Amino acid sequence: MPRPPRTWKAVERAVARLLGGRRCHFEGKDVDAGRWSVEVKHGRQVPKTIIDWFEQAERNTSEGKRPLLVLHP
Repeated sequence: MPRPPRTWKAVERAVARLLGGRRCHFEGKDVDAGRWSVEVKHGRQVPKTIIDWFEQAERNTSEGKRPLLVLHP
């Protein structure tokens, strides 16, 4: 039986590293990073609007800073 892809685990670990947190997938969240409780989604398709918003954040980011996209329902 083939093993499932592990890409989503690698993405969770990378996000945890970037935020100075830890991966804790089995605790009901993907990453615990201090005051942040992070859900990480990995998939083949991301809605184009979200990609456009993140690209805008990247374009408007000052040198030495990281872009952050906040989605507020």
